[in-house]
Amino acid sequence: MTFEEFKALALNPPYIDSPCVYRVDMHRYVKRFKDAKDVREFEVRLCQSFMYTDWQRVQKMISQFIHHERYNEQLYALYVYQLPENCDVSRDQHQRLWVYDRKGNLNSQSMCSALIEELNHRSAKFRGHDSSAIQFKPGDIVEVYDREKAQVRMGVVVKQPPTIEQCWEMRKEVEKACITEGVGVENTDDNYWLYATDDCYCVVFGSDSELSYPRSTDVFTPMYPISNRHIRYFDTCHQLALAKHPKFITRNKITEETTIERFQEIRRLIDLY
Repeated sequence: MTFEEFKALALNPPYIDSPCVYRVDMHRYVKRFKDAKDVREFEVRLCQSFMYTDWQRVQKMISQFIHHERYNEQLYALYVYQLPENCDVSRDQHQRLWVYDRKGNLNSQSMCSALIEELNHRSAKFRGHDSSAIQFKPGDIVEVYDREKAQVRMGVVVKQPPTIEQCWEMRKEVEKACITEGVGVENTDDNYWLYATDDCYCVVFGSDSELSYPRSTDVFTPMYPISNRHIRYFDTCHQLALAKHPKFITRNKITEETTIERFQEIRRLIDLY
């Protein structure tokens, strides 16, 4: 495979063509703040879900949701899921996902299928983002929406999701490991293991420098103004995280060594049976 072929797959994953429905989830913030300055944490909840059978209808309704007073009150985000028929879509599984902010702008979108049933299909491989399409860079203050906890927290980005070029470099590491282990170069893509869960930012929320890895689709531009005091605070948090976790922040997930270790673990498990 050439880099151009890899990039084409990254930008246009070969999704399985099957009948789909679309679910639009409306998420609203619960409390209005009289003094909106320096709000670092607030509650957001899933309030309504709508189902549609065609994409054109979804696009028309998104405009209504954003601009119609009946729907847009305290709107935080719209999550639009493409869900194939006759598939397990529990636990937030989806074939495709688009996330719109409260103003109707496309905030982010998925880059591969997140369906467990499609895990062995080429559309489930995460091959990175075009670098120009990554919205936030290290040092940016962001809001992270934890949908399980119905909580939005302010944090600072310390690492971006992988670019297409970085994922290509990781694929080459898999290829080298396949050669070293005698697996065969033709099996490189079968052993390249980046999936939807790897499409994430690395974020810290405080001076404890604990690293979190929210999905790219759950990271937003701050809704409330940020004071100079908080800008300085999160700049300090960013620097502390870089000093405390340099290897975790800078290294790629896949190397020749980790791939060989994975091969060896698979063989060990096979031998057990």
